[in-house]
Amino acid sequence: MDNLIRGSEGELFVHVDVSGLSAIAGSKLAASVGTGETVARTHGPTVVAGAIANTITRVVTVPFTASVAPERTNNLTIASTPVIGMIFIYVFSI
Repeated sequence: MDNLIRGSEGELFVHVDVSGLSAIAGSKLAASVGTGETVARTHGPTVVAGAIANTITRVVTVPFTASVAPERTNNLTIASTPVIGMIFIYVFSI
């Protein structure tokens, strides 16, 4: 359509034929999970209300981490060739 408008206004243009079209879409998803454990122990005698008592304390910490990293790629390829040798395309629009 643009070629017809340019031709009717006396502007130059080149007509091309699309000879191939290729579209590729890709997706990738990377994930990671981490965990661990931290243990802290204390024990020993303590004085409570005048009596000696033996206490044992154990604290366990379990951290948990997770992450996700998505990735997407798109590729569009259009192959075209100029129309040469078909003069009627260019003469008709003048």
